[in-house]
Amino acid sequence: MTGVLFDGDSGRLCLSPEAFEAFYDWAEGERANRKGLRALVDAGVLPKLSDGKPHPAVAPVVDAMADPACLLSVRGAATDGTGVHAAGWLGGESAALLLDAPDDLVELTGLAPVLVPAAVARIVGLGPRPVLASAPVSLPAADVEELFGDEPQKRPLTGHPVLEAVGAPAADGARWWETATRWPDAAGVPHTGTLRVLDTAEGLWAATGTDTERTTLEPVSPTSVWRMLLRGFPP
Repeated sequence: MTGVLFDGDSGRLCLSPEAFEAFYDWAEGERANRKGLRALVDAGVLPKLSDGKPHPAVAPVVDAMADPACLLSVRGAATDGTGVHAAGWLGGESAALLLDAPDDLVELTGLAPVLVPAAVARIVGLGPRPVLASAPVSLPAADVEELFGDEPQKRPLTGHPVLEAVGAPAADGARWWETATRWPDAAGVPHTGTLRVLDTAEGLWAATGTDTERTTLEPVSPTSVWRMLLRGFPP
């Protein structure tokens, strides 16, 4: 296996981590590792000449990664031990998403920037849910950070104080996910948007207020979460 699976007709591109690193370096104009670059060239993804053009099916992906107006990360986990990971680059005319794929590969796909929020909603499984009538819950910020922090799928998945505080037993298949975006405005001032959602069988909770000591989880509807997600992207 070369680490590159490419269908020029559909544009579907799956890469090993090494091949993705080479693709990313090439898109940014950096020196790519030789082995990964050779696999991309042999598969017809990238040109043989350094000043050539990539395959037309992946050219929009290259454009988005080379000059992104907004960067995106998505991560999450569930009580069953599964997790989701994604990254995105949004340019002026095109966007690229990096998704988990089978066999320890990643899938790199291109799409219009306006379609990225809907793609993120599919990745995290946002859909119809009951709307909880519960009151907001104030929790130690450290507990919430532990649940949503780096590599969340490696955190305790059952009996966590956040899950217990919202009444979500391990058996209900609770999931939690985070989206984070970063972009500069017209003046070059950096902006960020972070959305953290706890998805339980009884409904959704969103982190709506955080300081150094406490974080508030508030019951929200799927429509409200969708609007929060949209607000996390550049206007």
